[in-house]
Amino acid sequence: MQRVSQKTVILTFLLVLITVAQFGVDIFLPSLPHIASKLSCGISSVKLSVPIYLIGLGISQLFYGPISDCIGRKKSLLFGLGIYCLGAFGCIFANSIELIIFARLVQGFGGGAIIVRTIMRDAFNGKEFVKISALTVIVWAITPVVAPVIGGYIQTYLDWRANFATMFIYSGIIWCLVLFFFPETLDVNRRKTLNASLIFMQYKKIFSCKLFIALSLMTSLCYGFFISFATASPFLLQNELNLSPIQYGWTLLFIALGTAIGSVICRRAIIYYKISQIIFFGILCMSSATLIMTLLALGNVFNVSAVLLPPFLGSIGAGIIFPNCAAEAMAPYKSNAGAAGASIGFIQMLNSFVFTLIISTISAKTALPLAIELFLISLLIFSIYFFYVRFHFQEEVLQDDQIATA
Repeated sequence: MQRVSQKTVILTFLLVLITVAQFGVDIFLPSLPHIASKLSCGISSVKLSVPIYLIGLGISQLFYGPISDCIGRKKSLLFGLGIYCLGAFGCIFANSIELIIFARLVQGFGGGAIIVRTIMRDAFNGKEFVKISALTVIVWAITPVVAPVIGGYIQTYLDWRANFATMFIYSGIIWCLVLFFFPETLDVNRRKTLNASLIFMQYKKIFSCKLFIALSLMTSLCYGFFISFATASPFLLQNELNLSPIQYGWTLLFIALGTAIGSVICRRAIIYYKISQIIFFGILCMSSATLIMTLLALGNVFNVSAVLLPPFLGSIGAGIIFPNCAAEAMAPYKSNAGAAGASIGFIQMLNSFVFTLIISTISAKTALPLAIELFLISLLIFSIYFFYVRFHFQEEVLQDDQIATA
């Protein structure tokens, strides 16, 4: 009974920690055009505040992963959340875009300690891991909706600095909750000695596994799908289609709703279908959606529906693909969960950094550049699955058949 209670506490913290990391990306999105105006800087410069946070988030996970394998998850979380608070505090008082970008990098380095997948791997296994992963994706999808809505109201009634103040206060509260209530998920007898050569060998082994890289790329491309949309949409919907910050925040409901639907489908389908079949269905959803969006953009169809509805369908696909690929990638690494989770996070954030950097440098007046980028993301996911990952699942089926007939 006590074990079930502890798992419930762990799951609650996982869901809350996801919101902290996601708030760092999404709550200030309605403020981006206003930051550009108030600080008299270019739109491209302001957009960089999103990918710079992601690159800090990605790189720092490579350090937090093995460190948490040595000192435990709780101490790593407390240290990282403290740095995250410091970065948010710096953004509040920044008087130039350069200072904001630097503070966002610091905030990202702190956010890298939120090693959700690693903690999940400590506490859950097998199909339970997939189901919990799907549940976290639902929260991961809802947060980008709630955060811009909150950010839109804050921007309208206060100003852009108040959004960073909200991040600072919220992450400070979570720091206190982790300190007093978070149960350590890594047993003392499973902890490793902090050894640079050993850490290097762990990462070398993980990054030499082609299947791990392929599955991690698929999860990271799903995240890149969302983050590319989040980076470009404030300017398309507010500057070009004249939505207010509050209206912009509410329109993202469709995107998050799609991801939530995909995650629910995943949780139900895992009972009746093979993982390979579920992933392929998700890829079909995403590919179809991005193709439709590209064709609409090429046909000069530019309105709120054309910008939102195709990504909604694509987000259903991403909500299906993400938890299955993450679970398959993490499955073999029970003893090195910290390094494995950090590796997925690094690949995820590195890819997102590249895609957001590309979309940040394009000053678009239509949805075509965004549509093309999202279509290329779905095409990459399809290619990785079709030319490599599907053969892994076919081998598993053959092995199961051999065991059954033995």
